[in-house]
Amino acid sequence: MESPSSSLVEKIKGKIFSSNVDPYTSICPSAYDTAWLAMIPDSHNSFKPMFKNCLDWLLNNQNQQGFWGECDAFGKPTLETLPATLASIVALKKWNTGALMIDTGLSLIH
Repeated sequence: MESPSSSLVEKIKGKIFSSNVDPYTSICPSAYDTAWLAMIPDSHNSFKPMFKNCLDWLLNNQNQQGFWGECDAFGKPTLETLPATLASIVALKKWNTGALMIDTGLSLIH
């Protein structure tokens, strides 16, 4: 039996992906939003992310200092990088990948 929430997810996905509009144009990209999307499991296989490209983005876009997100004019992380980095660490941990990146992000936070 399908849960009401999974039925709603399928209905929303059907509406988004059936149109000729690129669904990614309606999302303002940010490291924080990307990390949250990367955490969503696939509706057909809960052991895989629904948006693997978001997980791949996290794996390819950690700043050398260990954070995800924008830096200021001096190359220092902005206040917004803290929630983005925390969400990115959680997403990587959820899918059991990027152990070194998780450690680097946690070191930055400490």
